[in-house]
Amino acid sequence: MEKIMAVLTGERQYAERFCEYVNRKNNLILTAVPFSDPYECAAFSEKHRIEVLLADGEIISGGMDVKNGINAGRIIGLTEGSPFGAALAEENARYRYVSKYQSADGLMREVMDSCRDMEMVRVSEHLGRPVRIIGVYSPAGGWGKSAFSMTLCSMLSRSRKTLYLTLEEFSGLEGLTGENYSSCLSDAIYHMKQGSLNAQRICSMTYSYCGIEYIPPIRYAEDRNAVSGEDYVRLINTILKNSLYEVIVVEMGRFADEAADIMEICGKVYIPASERYAENIKVNDFLNYLNSAERNDLADKMIRVTLPPADYSGSVPYMEALIYGEMGDLVRELREV
Repeated sequence: MEKIMAVLTGERQYAERFCEYVNRKNNLILTAVPFSDPYECAAFSEKHRIEVLLADGEIISGGMDVKNGINAGRIIGLTEGSPFGAALAEENARYRYVSKYQSADGLMREVMDSCRDMEMVRVSEHLGRPVRIIGVYSPAGGWGKSAFSMTLCSMLSRSRKTLYLTLEEFSGLEGLTGENYSSCLSDAIYHMKQGSLNAQRICSMTYSYCGIEYIPPIRYAEDRNAVSGEDYVRLINTILKNSLYEVIVVEMGRFADEAADIMEICGKVYIPASERYAENIKVNDFLNYLNSAERNDLADKMIRVTLPPADYSGSVPYMEALIYGEMGDLVRELREV
C-alpha cells in the first residue's frame, strides 16, 4: 500500500522537484506531495494520512504543524545548515533534522535513515525472479578493472536495475564522486550479521553516480581481514532478497580469501587486462592455476577481455569518456546491454 510523504517548504519549486525525484523511484512505497502553505497541507491531511512530513525547520520549530492541525505519523525538519547544523538543531528538539540543501539522493538517504522502523521500500514479491551476478576479477590489477566494471554497470542500468559492489582496498570512488560517505560495506555486513539488513537500510546505504547505484566500499583496508568470502556471498544474497535489483556486478580483489567464494555464485566472471606482456602472463598464470587445481567449475565461467589503452585526458567527464569511448564499445561488443 502506497504511503504519503508531504514536503512542506516555502520554496515551492524545491518541493516540486524533490517530490518529482521521489515519485520516479519505483522501489519506494511512497507518493510525495509538495506544499508551500501549511494550511493547505493541514487541509490535505484531514482527508489523507501523511506518514512522513518533511518540513522547513522554522515551520515545525514554531509549532505550525500543531497550530494548523497537520496530522503526520513522522515529522522531519529541514535545516538550511550543514549536517553539523542539523545535529545541533536536534539537540533541543523532538524532531529529527536533515540538511535541506544537498543532493536529492543524499536527502532521501537521510530520510530513510530517520524512518528505519517504517516500511517504505518495495521488495519484489517474486524472490525467484531471474537475477544475475556478474564478477569482475583480474590478477593483473590496474586501472582497467574498475573502469570496465563501472562502464558495464552504467550501461546495464539503462535496462535493468543494477548494483555495483567493489571490494577494492582503495577504489578511488570517494575522490571520483565527491561524496562523503556516512556508511559503507562494513556497515552493511555488520547489519547483515545482526539480522537487521532490511530493504529500508539497504536503500539508505545506496549511493548513485552517473546512473550507477552502489554501496560504498569498506572504508579501512584493515577491516577486510574480518570479512570472508562467505560473508560477501551472504551479503549479496541478502541484498537480492530485500531489493528489486536484477543484476549485481561485483569487482573483486583478493582471490584466496574472497573472490573464490564469490565466483561460485557468479554466472560469469570477466577478466579484464591490457595487451601488456606482464599482464598477460599474470592472467595465464591464474587460468593455469584453475586448471591445475581442477577448478573447472570456475574456469568455465571465465571470460577474458582485452582492455583498450588508458587515454583519459580530462577534457570530458570521466564516465562520459568511458561510455562513449573505446571502453563503451568493448562492453557493447559483449552483448550484455
